[in-house]
Amino acid sequence: LGSWAGAMGHGQFMPSSVLAYAVDHDGDGRADIWHKDPEDGLASIANYLAKHGWRRGQNCVIRVTVPDVFDHSLTGLDQSAPANTWQERGITMPDGTPPVDYGKASLIQPAGHKGPALLAFNNFRTLLRYNNAVFYALAVSTLASQISGSKALRIDWPNDRPLTRTEIKALQSGLSGAGYDAGSPDGLMGPDTLRAIRAYQIARNLPADGFPSKDLLVHLARNTLGSARG
Repeated sequence: LGSWAGAMGHGQFMPSSVLAYAVDHDGDGRADIWHKDPEDGLASIANYLAKHGWRRGQNCVIRVTVPDVFDHSLTGLDQSAPANTWQERGITMPDGTPPVDYGKASLIQPAGHKGPALLAFNNFRTLLRYNNAVFYALAVSTLASQISGSKALRIDWPNDRPLTRTEIKALQSGLSGAGYDAGSPDGLMGPDTLRAIRAYQIARNLPADGFPSKDLLVHLARNTLGSARG
């Protein structure tokens, strides 16, 4: 099993990862991550996660509740805080109790301020070392929660349609045209676009979640058109 980029085996390891993390768990003298029996492959994935800081017995993310009045610019994986700081900011578990303490955590809202709020811990970042995609890590976290029988992670998503790549290009162009540098209008959400969205939202007293929503695109178009009309 292999990919166009060179990833191989059950865990889709790159060659350097095979050399560094593949293990012979079944004791047959060969670290075989390709065999139809996935024992070595699964053990190699576990070894990779362990070597990158996985903490046994801790959740990757937990669902939390955000107060009605909240500074959404505090969200994102680029910033983190201890559990007591999040509690001081009004973050609680869905039942109103203080958030669990697994060390520093980031508050993420993958669907914007209208969607679920999650505290992401060390193990979530470890999953991102394996595959640097937030929704991949969320999918793995959700599956793990279901397999373990945990009720700590239940995510209900809003029905809003995500923007297409063409719409994100239009959003980027509109932001840059309004004085908020979103970088090259390539239709991909990168750090420049996130910063530009947040700066625009803050300037317009909108929830500064940095999320590229249809409402934001409409708001930007109306304001840009209004400015053009003078």
